[in-house]
Amino acid sequence: MLTGGVLAANYFLGNPYSKEELLQILTEFEGHPDNVSPCLYGGLTATAVHGEKPYMVSFPVNENIRF
Repeated sequence: MLTGGVLAANYFLGNPYSKEELLQILTEFEGHPDNVSPCLYGGLTATAVHGEKPYMVSFPVNENIRF
């Protein structure tokens, strides 16, 4: 819910924050980026935090693969 609320607020403010900035903000709230990054970027994501900065790599998932 937190991610949805922050995305909605960003939208209603005219999208002043980039996905990278939102990842930083949400990681500070959550304490880790592993739940936030798939919500922001979609697909399969790998995340890490170095210092206080989150890093993320997104991998598209083949549409024929079902979980």
